[in-house]
Amino acid sequence: MIIEAAWDELRDDVRVRRLGELAAASSAGRLLLVGGCLRDAALGLPTKDLDLVVEHDARGLAARYGELAGATVVPLGGERFAAIRIVEGGGWLDLLGLDGTTLDDDLHRRDLTVNAIALDVATGEILDPTGGRADLERRILRATHPGVFAEDPLRSLRLARLELTLPGFAVDAATEALARRAAAGLEAVARERVRDELDRILAVPEVGAATAWLDRLGFLELVLGGAGSSRWRERSPRLLPAGEGSNPADSLPAERLSWSWALLAAAGSEGPEEGRSLLARARRRELLSTASFDAAAALLAAGFDLPGSDRELRLWIHASGSQWRSAALLRAALAREPAGREDWLELARRVDALEEEELRGIVAPRPLLDGFEAQQLLGIGPGPALGAALADLRRAQVEGTVRTKAEAEALLGRRRGGV
Repeated sequence: MIIEAAWDELRDDVRVRRLGELAAASSAGRLLLVGGCLRDAALGLPTKDLDLVVEHDARGLAARYGELAGATVVPLGGERFAAIRIVEGGGWLDLLGLDGTTLDDDLHRRDLTVNAIALDVATGEILDPTGGRADLERRILRATHPGVFAEDPLRSLRLARLELTLPGFAVDAATEALARRAAAGLEAVARERVRDELDRILAVPEVGAATAWLDRLGFLELVLGGAGSSRWRERSPRLLPAGEGSNPADSLPAERLSWSWALLAAAGSEGPEEGRSLLARARRRELLSTASFDAAAALLAAGFDLPGSDRELRLWIHASGSQWRSAALLRAALAREPAGREDWLELARRVDALEEEELRGIVAPRPLLDGFEAQQLLGIGPGPALGAALADLRRAQVEGTVRTKAEAEALLGRRRGGV
Protein backbone atom coordinates (compact mmCIF):
# COMPACT_ATOMS: atom_id res chain seq x y z
CA MET A 1 0.00 0.00 0.00
CA ILE A 2 1.19 3.52 -0.83
CA ILE A 3 0.49 4.93 2.64
CA GLU A 4 2.40 2.14 4.41
CA ALA A 5 5.34 2.61 2.05
CA ALA A 6 5.43 6.33 2.88
CA TRP A 7 5.31 5.58 6.60
CA ASP A 8 8.08 2.99 6.30
CA GLU A 9 10.25 5.73 4.79
CA LEU A 10 9.73 7.77 7.96
CA ARG A 11 10.80 4.80 10.09
CA ASP A 12 13.94 4.56 7.93
CA ASP A 13 14.90 8.19 8.57
CA VAL A 14 18.39 8.09 10.10
CA ARG A 15 17.31 10.32 12.99
CA VAL A 16 14.33 8.10 13.81
CA ARG A 17 16.41 4.91 13.61
CA ARG A 18 19.06 6.34 15.91
CA LEU A 19 16.46 7.53 18.42
CA GLY A 20 14.70 4.14 18.25
CA GLU A 21 17.95 2.30 18.96
CA LEU A 22 18.57 4.49 22.01
CA ALA A 23 15.01 3.91 23.24
CA ALA A 24 15.35 0.12 22.81
CA ALA A 25 18.62 0.12 24.74
CA SER A 26 17.07 1.98 27.69
CA SER A 27 13.94 1.92 29.82
CA ALA A 28 12.22 4.52 27.65
CA GLY A 29 9.72 1.99 26.30
CA ARG A 30 7.95 2.28 22.96
CA LEU A 31 8.87 5.06 20.56
CA LEU A 32 6.19 6.05 18.04
CA LEU A 33 5.84 8.49 15.16
CA VAL A 34 2.58 10.42 15.52
CA GLY A 35 0.37 13.14 14.16
CA GLY A 36 1.03 15.54 11.34
CA CYS A 37 4.17 13.90 9.97
CA LEU A 38 2.24 10.65 9.30
CA ARG A 39 -0.62 12.63 7.75
CA ASP A 40 1.69 14.62 5.47
CA ALA A 41 3.77 11.60 4.44
CA ALA A 42 0.59 9.76 3.44
CA LEU A 43 -0.36 12.75 1.26
CA GLY A 44 3.07 13.01 -0.34
CA LEU A 45 3.85 16.31 1.41
CA PRO A 46 7.28 17.26 2.85
CA THR A 47 7.98 15.77 6.28
CA LYS A 48 11.46 16.86 7.33
CA ASP A 49 10.20 17.83 10.81
CA LEU A 50 8.91 14.78 12.68
CA ASP A 51 6.73 14.27 15.78
CA LEU A 52 7.30 11.33 18.11
CA VAL A 53 6.10 10.11 21.50
CA VAL A 54 7.94 7.88 23.92
CA GLU A 55 6.46 6.06 26.90
CA HIS A 56 9.06 7.12 29.51
CA ASP A 57 11.91 9.55 30.19
CA ALA A 58 11.69 11.77 27.11
CA ARG A 59 14.20 14.23 28.60
CA GLY A 60 16.79 11.55 29.23
CA LEU A 61 16.32 10.00 25.78
CA ALA A 62 16.65 13.40 24.07
CA ALA A 63 19.78 14.22 26.09
CA ARG A 64 21.43 10.93 25.10
CA TYR A 65 20.56 11.57 21.47
CA GLY A 66 22.00 15.07 21.63
CA GLU A 67 25.28 13.78 23.04
CA LEU A 68 25.55 11.02 20.44
CA ALA A 69 24.57 13.05 17.36
CA GLY A 70 25.83 16.48 18.40
CA ALA A 71 22.28 17.80 18.11
CA THR A 72 20.79 20.74 20.02
CA VAL A 73 18.14 19.80 22.58
CA VAL A 74 15.53 22.47 23.43
CA PRO A 75 12.85 21.93 26.13
CA LEU A 76 9.40 23.00 24.91
CA GLY A 77 7.06 21.78 27.64
CA GLY A 78 6.54 22.31 31.33
CA GLU A 79 6.86 19.99 34.27
CA ARG A 80 3.72 17.96 33.53
CA PHE A 81 4.38 17.07 29.87
CA ALA A 82 7.97 16.70 28.70
CA ALA A 83 8.07 18.13 25.18
CA ILE A 84 11.57 18.28 23.71
CA ARG A 85 12.80 19.59 20.36
CA ILE A 86 15.92 17.96 18.93
CA VAL A 87 17.45 20.23 16.28
CA GLU A 88 19.84 18.61 13.84
CA GLY A 89 20.89 19.80 10.40
CA GLY A 90 18.05 21.54 8.57
CA GLY A 91 15.22 19.88 10.50
CA TRP A 92 14.11 18.75 13.92
CA LEU A 93 12.36 16.05 15.91
CA ASP A 94 9.71 16.95 18.49
CA LEU A 95 9.61 14.34 21.23
CA LEU A 96 6.73 14.12 23.73
CA GLY A 97 6.90 12.06 26.89
CA LEU A 98 3.84 9.96 27.77
CA ASP A 99 4.76 9.61 31.45
CA GLY A 100 1.49 9.13 33.35
CA THR A 101 -0.65 8.98 30.16
CA THR A 102 -1.52 6.03 27.97
CA LEU A 103 -0.90 6.21 24.25
CA ASP A 104 -4.61 5.64 23.62
CA ASP A 105 -5.48 8.65 25.80
CA ASP A 106 -2.86 10.76 24.02
CA LEU A 107 -4.29 9.94 20.60
CA HIS A 108 -7.88 10.53 21.68
CA ARG A 109 -7.10 14.00 23.05
CA ARG A 110 -5.66 15.16 19.72
CA ASP A 111 -7.79 17.44 17.56
CA LEU A 112 -8.56 15.53 14.35
CA THR A 113 -8.61 11.85 13.48
CA VAL A 114 -6.02 12.33 10.70
CA ASN A 115 -3.66 13.68 13.39
CA ALA A 116 -4.42 10.85 15.83
CA ILE A 117 -2.49 7.99 14.21
CA ALA A 118 0.69 6.48 15.66
CA LEU A 119 3.34 4.22 14.13
CA ASP A 120 5.58 2.04 16.29
CA VAL A 121 9.14 2.77 15.19
CA ALA A 122 10.44 -0.68 16.17
CA THR A 123 7.65 -2.95 14.88
CA GLY A 124 5.81 -0.87 12.26
CA GLU A 125 2.50 -1.46 14.08
CA ILE A 126 -0.14 1.19 13.23
CA LEU A 127 -2.34 2.47 16.07
CA ASP A 128 -5.48 4.19 14.84
CA PRO A 129 -8.14 4.31 17.56
CA THR A 130 -10.26 7.08 15.97
CA GLY A 131 -10.36 5.95 12.34
CA GLY A 132 -7.85 8.45 11.02
CA ARG A 133 -6.49 6.14 8.31
CA ALA A 134 -9.94 5.86 6.68
CA ASP A 135 -10.42 9.64 6.93
CA LEU A 136 -7.04 10.17 5.27
CA GLU A 137 -8.14 8.05 2.34
CA ARG A 138 -11.50 9.87 2.12
CA ARG A 139 -9.76 13.24 2.70
CA ILE A 140 -12.10 14.15 5.53
CA LEU A 141 -11.25 16.33 8.54
CA ARG A 142 -13.17 14.98 11.54
CA ALA A 143 -12.91 15.72 15.26
CA THR A 144 -11.64 12.98 17.55
CA HIS A 145 -14.36 13.76 20.12
CA PRO A 146 -17.13 16.36 20.68
CA GLY A 147 -15.18 18.46 23.19
CA VAL A 148 -12.05 18.86 21.13
CA PHE A 149 -12.60 22.54 20.15
CA ALA A 150 -14.00 23.60 23.52
CA GLU A 151 -10.78 22.33 25.12
CA ASP A 152 -8.75 24.68 22.93
CA PRO A 153 -10.74 27.14 20.75
CA LEU A 154 -7.61 27.84 18.68
CA ARG A 155 -8.24 24.45 17.09
CA SER A 156 -11.18 26.01 15.22
CA LEU A 157 -8.73 28.26 13.33
CA ARG A 158 -6.36 25.33 12.82
CA LEU A 159 -9.24 23.35 11.30
CA ALA A 160 -9.81 26.17 8.80
CA ARG A 161 -6.12 26.31 7.94
CA LEU A 162 -5.89 22.56 7.35
CA GLU A 163 -8.87 22.53 5.00
CA LEU A 164 -7.32 25.43 3.10
CA THR A 165 -3.87 23.86 2.81
CA LEU A 166 -4.36 20.08 2.66
CA PRO A 167 -5.05 19.05 -0.94
CA GLY A 168 -8.60 17.95 -1.63
CA PHE A 169 -9.76 17.86 2.00
CA ALA A 170 -13.23 18.80 3.27
CA VAL A 171 -14.47 19.26 6.82
CA ASP A 172 -17.05 16.88 8.23
CA ALA A 173 -20.30 18.83 8.82
CA ALA A 174 -20.58 17.85 12.48
CA THR A 175 -16.95 18.86 13.05
CA GLU A 176 -17.52 22.30 11.50
CA ALA A 177 -20.55 22.79 13.74
CA LEU A 178 -18.41 21.98 16.81
CA ALA A 179 -15.72 24.42 15.66
CA ARG A 180 -18.23 27.23 15.06
CA ARG A 181 -19.74 26.81 18.53
CA ALA A 182 -16.33 26.89 20.19
CA ALA A 183 -14.89 29.81 18.16
CA ALA A 184 -16.32 32.43 20.52
CA GLY A 185 -13.73 31.22 23.03
CA LEU A 186 -10.94 32.62 20.82
CA GLU A 187 -11.33 35.93 22.65
CA ALA A 188 -9.77 34.28 25.70
CA VAL A 189 -6.87 32.60 23.84
CA ALA A 190 -3.42 34.19 24.07
CA ARG A 191 -3.17 36.76 21.29
CA GLU A 192 0.20 35.58 19.98
CA ARG A 193 -1.24 32.09 19.41
CA VAL A 194 -4.25 33.52 17.58
CA ARG A 195 -2.08 35.86 15.51
CA ASP A 196 0.26 33.05 14.42
CA GLU A 197 -2.64 30.89 13.25
CA LEU A 198 -4.37 33.85 11.59
CA ASP A 199 -1.16 34.68 9.71
CA ARG A 200 -1.03 31.15 8.32
CA ILE A 201 -4.65 31.32 7.20
CA LEU A 202 -4.34 34.70 5.49
CA ALA A 203 -1.14 33.66 3.72
CA VAL A 204 -2.88 30.93 1.70
CA PRO A 205 -3.46 31.52 -2.03
CA GLU A 206 -7.26 31.36 -1.76
CA VAL A 207 -7.82 34.42 0.40
CA GLY A 208 -11.53 34.44 -0.49
CA ALA A 209 -11.95 30.94 0.93
CA ALA A 210 -9.83 31.88 3.95
CA THR A 211 -11.95 34.89 4.87
CA ALA A 212 -15.14 32.90 4.24
CA TRP A 213 -13.90 30.49 6.91
CA LEU A 214 -13.21 33.37 9.29
CA ASP A 215 -16.74 34.61 8.68
CA ARG A 216 -18.30 31.19 9.31
CA LEU A 217 -16.42 30.96 12.59
CA GLY A 218 -17.67 34.40 13.63
CA PHE A 219 -14.05 35.55 13.71
CA LEU A 220 -14.36 38.22 11.02
CA GLU A 221 -16.13 40.57 13.44
CA LEU A 222 -13.24 40.25 15.86
CA VAL A 223 -10.88 41.26 13.04
CA LEU A 224 -12.91 44.00 11.30
CA GLY A 225 -15.62 44.99 13.76
CA GLY A 226 -19.35 44.84 13.05
CA ALA A 227 -19.54 47.49 10.30
CA GLY A 228 -16.38 46.27 8.59
CA SER A 229 -17.49 42.63 8.52
CA SER A 230 -20.90 43.67 7.12
CA ARG A 231 -19.23 45.55 4.27
CA TRP A 232 -16.97 42.58 3.60
CA ARG A 233 -19.97 40.23 3.29
CA GLU A 234 -21.66 42.65 0.91
CA ARG A 235 -18.60 42.93 -1.34
CA SER A 236 -16.94 39.53 -1.07
CA PRO A 237 -18.92 37.75 -3.84
CA ARG A 238 -17.27 39.96 -6.47
CA LEU A 239 -13.82 40.29 -4.90
CA LEU A 240 -12.10 37.14 -6.07
CA PRO A 241 -14.07 35.36 -8.80
CA ALA A 242 -13.72 31.65 -9.40
CA GLY A 243 -11.99 30.37 -12.49
CA GLU A 244 -8.43 29.79 -13.60
CA GLY A 245 -6.50 33.00 -14.17
CA SER A 246 -9.25 35.25 -12.85
CA ASN A 247 -7.86 35.80 -9.39
CA PRO A 248 -5.47 38.79 -9.28
CA ALA A 249 -3.80 37.26 -6.22
CA ASP A 250 -2.46 34.48 -8.46
CA SER A 251 0.06 37.00 -9.82
CA LEU A 252 1.30 38.33 -6.49
CA PRO A 253 5.08 38.76 -6.63
CA ALA A 254 5.70 38.27 -2.90
CA GLU A 255 4.17 36.77 0.21
CA ARG A 256 0.43 37.14 0.51
CA LEU A 257 -0.13 37.98 4.17
CA SER A 258 0.05 41.79 3.96
CA TRP A 259 -1.93 41.73 0.70
CA SER A 260 -4.72 39.71 2.33
CA TRP A 261 -4.84 42.12 5.28
CA ALA A 262 -4.99 45.08 2.89
CA LEU A 263 -7.82 43.41 0.97
CA LEU A 264 -9.74 42.75 4.19
CA ALA A 265 -9.30 46.35 5.32
CA ALA A 266 -10.16 47.91 1.95
CA ALA A 267 -13.26 45.77 1.44
CA GLY A 268 -14.39 46.39 5.01
CA SER A 269 -14.11 50.19 4.76
CA GLU A 270 -15.33 53.15 2.75
CA GLY A 271 -11.88 54.40 1.81
CA PRO A 272 -8.13 54.10 2.41
CA GLU A 273 -8.16 56.12 5.65
CA GLU A 274 -10.88 53.99 7.19
CA GLY A 275 -9.07 50.91 5.90
CA ARG A 276 -5.94 52.03 7.68
CA SER A 277 -8.03 52.53 10.84
CA LEU A 278 -9.28 48.93 10.58
CA LEU A 279 -5.70 47.73 10.29
CA ALA A 280 -4.74 49.86 13.29
CA ARG A 281 -7.63 48.34 15.25
CA ALA A 282 -6.40 44.83 14.46
CA ARG A 283 -2.87 45.83 15.49
CA ARG A 284 -4.12 47.26 18.81
CA ARG A 285 -5.91 43.98 19.45
CA GLU A 286 -2.59 42.20 18.74
CA LEU A 287 -4.07 40.29 15.80
CA LEU A 288 -1.68 41.99 13.38
CA SER A 289 2.04 42.50 13.83
CA THR A 290 3.60 45.94 13.35
CA ALA A 291 5.52 44.70 10.30
CA SER A 292 2.36 43.33 8.68
CA PHE A 293 0.49 46.54 9.54
CA ASP A 294 3.15 48.68 7.86
CA ALA A 295 3.20 46.50 4.73
CA ALA A 296 -0.60 46.33 4.45
CA ALA A 297 -1.05 50.07 5.10
CA ALA A 298 1.51 50.84 2.37
CA LEU A 299 -0.67 48.96 -0.13
CA LEU A 300 -3.54 51.34 0.68
CA ALA A 301 -1.43 54.51 0.37
CA ALA A 302 -1.91 55.28 -3.35
CA GLY A 303 -5.23 56.32 -4.87
CA PHE A 304 -7.99 53.86 -5.73
CA ASP A 305 -9.06 55.75 -8.86
CA LEU A 306 -7.47 54.43 -12.04
CA PRO A 307 -4.75 56.87 -13.22
CA GLY A 308 -5.63 58.46 -16.55
CA SER A 309 -2.68 60.46 -17.86
CA ASP A 310 0.96 59.43 -17.90
CA ARG A 311 1.63 62.02 -15.18
CA GLU A 312 -1.09 60.53 -12.94
CA LEU A 313 0.28 57.04 -13.52
CA ARG A 314 3.80 58.09 -12.53
CA LEU A 315 2.51 59.74 -9.34
CA TRP A 316 0.46 56.64 -8.53
CA ILE A 317 3.49 54.38 -8.95
CA HIS A 318 5.56 56.63 -6.69
CA ALA A 319 2.86 56.63 -4.00
CA SER A 320 2.73 52.82 -4.15
CA GLY A 321 6.52 52.46 -3.92
CA SER A 322 8.28 49.18 -4.58
CA GLN A 323 5.01 47.26 -3.97
CA TRP A 324 3.26 48.91 -6.92
CA ARG A 325 2.40 45.54 -8.51
CA SER A 326 0.74 44.21 -5.37
CA ALA A 327 -1.09 47.54 -5.00
CA ALA A 328 -2.41 47.28 -8.58
CA LEU A 329 -3.53 43.68 -8.05
CA LEU A 330 -5.29 44.71 -4.86
CA ARG A 331 -7.30 47.32 -6.76
CA ALA A 332 -8.07 44.77 -9.47
CA ALA A 333 -9.53 42.47 -6.82
CA LEU A 334 -11.65 45.33 -5.45
CA ALA A 335 -12.99 46.47 -8.84
CA ARG A 336 -16.79 46.48 -9.07
CA GLU A 337 -16.93 45.19 -12.65
CA PRO A 338 -14.80 42.83 -14.78
CA ALA A 339 -13.86 45.75 -17.01
CA GLY A 340 -12.45 47.65 -14.05
CA ARG A 341 -10.53 44.58 -12.97
CA GLU A 342 -8.99 44.30 -16.42
CA ASP A 343 -8.09 48.02 -16.40
CA TRP A 344 -5.95 47.55 -13.28
CA LEU A 345 -4.35 44.39 -14.66
CA GLU A 346 -3.53 46.30 -17.85
CA LEU A 347 -1.98 49.06 -15.72
CA ALA A 348 0.29 46.44 -14.11
CA ARG A 349 1.32 45.22 -17.57
CA ARG A 350 2.07 48.81 -18.67
CA VAL A 351 4.31 49.41 -15.69
CA ASP A 352 6.04 46.08 -16.24
CA ALA A 353 6.90 47.27 -19.74
CA LEU A 354 8.82 50.31 -18.45
CA GLU A 355 12.59 50.25 -18.58
CA GLU A 356 14.06 49.19 -15.24
CA GLU A 357 16.01 52.43 -14.82
CA GLU A 358 12.96 54.58 -15.55
CA LEU A 359 10.81 52.61 -13.12
CA ARG A 360 13.46 52.92 -10.43
CA GLY A 361 13.55 56.67 -11.02
CA ILE A 362 9.78 56.90 -10.50
CA VAL A 363 9.65 54.73 -7.38
CA ALA A 364 12.68 56.34 -5.68
CA PRO A 365 14.16 59.27 -7.64
CA ARG A 366 17.89 59.80 -7.12
CA PRO A 367 18.57 63.29 -5.63
CA LEU A 368 19.93 65.58 -8.36
CA LEU A 369 21.03 68.28 -5.90
CA ASP A 370 22.19 68.12 -2.30
CA GLY A 371 20.86 70.44 0.39
CA PHE A 372 23.76 72.90 0.19
CA GLU A 373 23.41 73.24 -3.60
CA ALA A 374 19.67 73.85 -3.24
CA GLN A 375 20.25 76.53 -0.59
CA GLN A 376 22.74 78.31 -2.87
CA LEU A 377 20.34 78.28 -5.79
CA LEU A 378 17.40 79.49 -3.70
CA GLY A 379 19.33 81.97 -1.60
CA ILE A 380 17.86 80.60 1.66
CA GLY A 381 19.00 78.56 4.65
CA PRO A 382 17.62 75.36 6.15
CA GLY A 383 13.93 75.41 7.04
CA PRO A 384 10.40 74.66 5.78
CA ALA A 385 10.89 76.67 2.58
CA LEU A 386 13.88 74.53 1.61
CA GLY A 387 11.98 71.35 2.41
CA ALA A 388 9.03 72.47 0.26
CA ALA A 389 11.34 73.31 -2.65
CA LEU A 390 13.07 69.92 -2.50
CA ALA A 391 9.67 68.19 -2.32
CA ASP A 392 8.57 70.05 -5.47
CA LEU A 393 11.80 69.02 -7.17
CA ARG A 394 11.24 65.39 -6.24
CA ARG A 395 7.67 65.55 -7.56
CA ALA A 396 8.94 67.01 -10.85
CA GLN A 397 11.39 64.11 -11.12
CA VAL A 398 8.56 61.62 -10.53
CA GLU A 399 6.42 63.35 -13.16
CA GLY A 400 9.29 63.18 -15.62
CA THR A 401 9.56 66.93 -16.23
CA VAL A 402 12.98 67.09 -14.55
CA ARG A 403 15.53 64.40 -15.42
CA THR A 404 18.98 66.05 -15.22
CA LYS A 405 20.92 68.16 -12.75
CA ALA A 406 20.78 71.13 -15.16
CA GLU A 407 16.99 70.88 -15.29
CA ALA A 408 16.88 70.69 -11.46
CA GLU A 409 19.03 73.80 -11.19
CA ALA A 410 16.79 75.61 -13.66
CA LEU A 411 13.66 74.68 -11.67
CA LEU A 412 15.07 75.99 -8.39
CA GLY A 413 16.49 79.04 -10.18
CA ARG A 414 13.00 79.91 -11.42
CA ARG A 415 11.65 79.39 -7.91
CA ARG A 416 14.21 81.90 -6.56
CA GLY A 417 13.18 84.36 -9.21
CA GLY A 418 9.52 83.90 -8.33
CA VAL A 419 8.69 82.37 -11.74
